[in-house]
Amino acid sequence: MVSFWSACLSQFEQELPPQQFSTWIRPLVMQGEDDCARGLRLLAPNGFILKWVKERYLARIEELACEHFSMPVNIVLSLGERVAPPRQQAPGTNSTSPRVDSRSTAAGTAAAISSTSLAARDRTAYEKNALDQDLYL
Repeated sequence: MVSFWSACLSQFEQELPPQQFSTWIRPLVMQGEDDCARGLRLLAPNGFILKWVKERYLARIEELACEHFSMPVNIVLSLGERVAPPRQQAPGTNSTSPRVDSRSTAAGTAAAISSTSLAARDRTAYEKNALDQDLYL
């Protein structure tokens, strides 16, 4: 059996231009579809989409729900909880403490000196090209 929200998405995809569908309808998430007698809840990712959908599409969603469930269904629009994306470590970092190796320490020191001199050279080149050198010295 096709769920109500999947059927609703398919219907809106046919009724709306692709950009409107992707902007206003696709971001919505349905909750409570198992117990439509208690109503359905649509979650919007932000207040702007919530207001827009409520003003322009809620009546059509309720109409589709009534057709699908063969009875009037109350649909509540609310803001979805924002879930922070997992923090990613920078490439090359390790969550465990690094192992010290005398060979890698020497190579690391040489690389640090090299990058420091590159930064100084780049800064000097920038200062030469600045419009007002007194501001940057």
